[in-house]
Amino acid sequence: MFKDILFPSQGKDSYSLIRVIFWIFLIYYSLRFFSFGINTAVMNDFLHGPNLIFHEAGHVIFSPFGDFIMILGWSLWQCLMPIIVMYTFLFKEKNPFGASIWLWWLGQNLTDVALYISDASARSLPLIGGMSEEAHDWGNLLMMTGLLRYDFTFGIITHYIGMILMILALIWWYYIHTNAYIGSGEKQS
Repeated sequence: MFKDILFPSQGKDSYSLIRVIFWIFLIYYSLRFFSFGINTAVMNDFLHGPNLIFHEAGHVIFSPFGDFIMILGWSLWQCLMPIIVMYTFLFKEKNPFGASIWLWWLGQNLTDVALYISDASARSLPLIGGMSEEAHDWGNLLMMTGLLRYDFTFGIITHYIGMILMILALIWWYYIHTNAYIGSGEKQS
C-alpha cells in the first residue's frame, strides 16, 4: 500500500502539460540554488519571504518549551511546515505529485536555513526588525552547545541535504508524471 501511494502505477495520476512546465521551472530554479552555494543570494530569492514567515511563527509555537527549543523551533518549524503539508498530500489526499512539490520546498528551506547556520560565528546577516546580533538564532544555539566553531560545517551539511532532497523531489515527480503520461496513452488506445 505504501509503495502505491509513493509510486502510483500507470494511469493513477493525470498528465498535464502545465505540470511539465512547472517541473522544468523547478529544475531551473534548483540549479540556481545549487549555484548559490551558501551565500546571501538565497535571501534575495522570492521564497525567502514565505520561509521567513514560517521561521518567525516558530517563535510563538515553540515558546512554551524553554529557550533552547524555542530558538531551535524557529528553523524547525520552517522545515516542519513543508513536511506536514507533504504528509497531508501523500496520505490524506493520495496526491504524490503535490507531495513531491512540498518535498522540494523542504529541500529549498534547508538551503535557506544553511545560510543562517553558517553565519553563526560571523553574525553578519541582517536580522528581521533590525535586531542586534545577540538575536542570531544559530549563533546562540551553537554557542549554547559549544559547537560554534562548526557552524560552516553544519551549514554545508544542511545545504547538501537540502540539495539532495530537491533532486529526489524532481526525480520522484518525473517518475509520477512519466507513469501518468504512459497511462494516458494507454487509455486513449
